[in-house]
Amino acid sequence: GWLSYRPDYLQRFNSPRWLLALLCFYAVIVNIELLGFRGVVVPQIEKRFNMTSTFIGSIMSTVDISSGICGVLLTYYVGQRHKSKWIGYGIICLSFGSVIFALPHFIAGPYYYLNIATNNTQTTSTLCSSNAMNVSNNLCTSATHQSSPWIYPVIFIGGLVFCGIGYSIQYNVGLAYIDENVSPKISPVYIALFHMVAVIGPTLGYVVGGVFSNVYVDWPATPKDLKQDDPRWIGAWWLGYLIVGAIAFVTSLLIFAFPYHLPTYQKSKEKRLALSKTSKKVDNQYGKRWADFPRAFYDVISNRIFLLAVLGLSLDQIPTIGLLTFLPKFIQSQSGASLLTATTLAGVTAVVSAAIGQVSSGIIVKRWNLVGSKISRFCFYAAIANVISACVLLMSCSNPTIAGIYTPYPPSNITMRSQATTQSVQPTAACNIKCHCDNSLFSPVCGANGITYQSPCHAGCNALLATGSPATMNYTGCSCINSKTEKVAIRGFCSGESCTIVYPLMVGIVVMVIITFISFSPTLTIILRSIPESQTTFAMGVEGLIFRIVGGLLGPVVYGYVMDVSCILWNEECDTRQFCWRYDNSKLSLYMFTATIICKGIKLIIYGLLWYFHKQQEVA
Repeated sequence: GWLSYRPDYLQRFNSPRWLLALLCFYAVIVNIELLGFRGVVVPQIEKRFNMTSTFIGSIMSTVDISSGICGVLLTYYVGQRHKSKWIGYGIICLSFGSVIFALPHFIAGPYYYLNIATNNTQTTSTLCSSNAMNVSNNLCTSATHQSSPWIYPVIFIGGLVFCGIGYSIQYNVGLAYIDENVSPKISPVYIALFHMVAVIGPTLGYVVGGVFSNVYVDWPATPKDLKQDDPRWIGAWWLGYLIVGAIAFVTSLLIFAFPYHLPTYQKSKEKRLALSKTSKKVDNQYGKRWADFPRAFYDVISNRIFLLAVLGLSLDQIPTIGLLTFLPKFIQSQSGASLLTATTLAGVTAVVSAAIGQVSSGIIVKRWNLVGSKISRFCFYAAIANVISACVLLMSCSNPTIAGIYTPYPPSNITMRSQATTQSVQPTAACNIKCHCDNSLFSPVCGANGITYQSPCHAGCNALLATGSPATMNYTGCSCINSKTEKVAIRGFCSGESCTIVYPLMVGIVVMVIITFISFSPTLTIILRSIPESQTTFAMGVEGLIFRIVGGLLGPVVYGYVMDVSCILWNEECDTRQFCWRYDNSKLSLYMFTATIICKGIKLIIYGLLWYFHKQQEVA
C-alpha cells in the first residue's frame, strides 16, 4: 500500500510473483529504451548530427559508465534500506533522462536533407553542371558551419547519465530484492525469468523504433521529395524516448506499494544461510556508515570467485552490447534491407535467441541440480561452444554494384562488370570529371544500363524530367550511361541479385546469442552465492561497475571503430569525416569476427580459471 492506505484487497499482490511481474515490466521498459532504441537511433543520429560511429558509440556508452560508477555508490547505501522505494526513484530518474535525451531534436531546428549554403533558400544541385559552385567549401566559411555543435553531445550525455543511474538502481537493487525474498533453489529460476522477459525489451525497441524510423524526423511535417528508401531519410528517433519516459513516470507509483520485506523473507533467509558456503564468514552488515565503504568494497573485490565470475560476464558484454548497438547497421549493409526490416530482423533475432538461452539455463540448473563448481563447469563448456559459434560472423554478402564506390565506371560503349577490386575504384571518371560533383554526396540513381551511380551528378545527368502518369522523376542527359541505351536514370538502387548468405548468417547469429545467454543467469547465481547475505545489493553494484565499464564502455566504442574502419564512402564537410554512407561488407565481417573472437577467447580462459578455483575452494 501507499503511506497509511493499505486495504486488504491489495495484500494479494504482496508476493514474490507479483514483485517479479512488476520488475519484469520495468526491465522491459528500460531495455526498450537503452538497448532496443539504441540500435535504431544510432544510424539516424549519426546523419542528423554528423557523428562518426566511434563518436556516437562513445556517447552511448555514457549510460553504462554512469550506471557503473553511480550504481556502486547507490547500492552500497541502498543495501540496508527500503529497496522498493529506491527502485521507484530509479524509474523516475530514467523518465527524466528520456526527456533530456530527446531535447536536441527540438533545439536543432528543421532537418534539411539537401546541402545548404549560407541561407536556407540556396541549395546545391545534385545535377551535373560545368558551372557548379563548390558549395562545400563555401559552407566551411559560413556562419552555419562556424556555429558550435558541442551542445548536442552534451545534452545526449546528460540524458544518458540520468538513464544510467535509473537503470542501475532498477537492475541491481531489483535483483537483490527478488533474491532475498525467495528460496535459494527457486532464485535461479526467478533470475532466469527476469532476464528472459527483459530481452523482450530490445525486440520491442527495435520494432517500435523501426516503425518510428518510417515517420519523418520533423513529424508532423512531411517532406515533398524524400521517401523512406532514400539514404538521406531520417525518422522520428526522438518520439520513442518521450513515450517510454511518460510510461515509466506514470507506472513508477506501483513499486512504492511494496514493503521493506515480503512475507516470505524470513524463511528464505534461513534457507540461504543453511546452503551458503559464505555463511561461515563474518557478515559485517556494511552499509550503515559511509566510512565503511572502502573496507566493504575491498571485501567484495578480493573475493576470487566473485571477481572471476564478474570478469567473465563483463567480457561477454563487449560483443553483446556492441552488436546490439550496430547489428541493424550490419544487417542493413550486408543485405541491403531497409532500416525497418533490419531492425525487425535484429529484434526478432535478439528476443528469440536470448529468451531460449535464458530459459534453457534455468531449466538445466534446476533439472540437474547444479550448485557450486558444477555451475562453473557448465559455464566453461558453454564458453567453448560460444567461441566456435562466433565463426559465423565470417560470412558476408558481396558488395552491391555501385559505380565509383565498389566498382569502376564502365567504358562508354559496354556494360560494367563487377570483378574489379575496390582499391582500383575512383569516384570520378572522364564522363563526369567536368561536373564538379561532391564526392561525399550520396543520392543513388539507377541508370538505364542497370548500373547504380552514387548520385545524378556522378551519372553525368544534367536535367530532371517528369514523365508518365502518375509522374515519375527521371534524370536525363546522363553522360556516364553508355550509348547503347537511353541516357536516363531514376532515383534509387538498381535491383540486383539477392544475397542468400543472409539467411544462414542470421541463423548462426541466433545460435551464437543462445549460447551466450545460456551461461548468463548461472553466472549471476555464482555471484550471488559467493558473498555474505547482507552484501548482495552492494555486490551487485560492484558487479555493475565492472560489468558496465568493461562491457558497456568498450562494446559501443570497439564496434563503432569496427564500423568506421570498414567504411568506404564517408560524408565529409571541410575535410572532416561526419558519418558513413556505405561499408565494405567483407572487411566489416572480418573485423566484426576479430573483435568478437578475441573477447570470447579471453572469456573462455577466465571461465576455466573460475571452474578451477571454485573446485579448489570446495575441496578446501
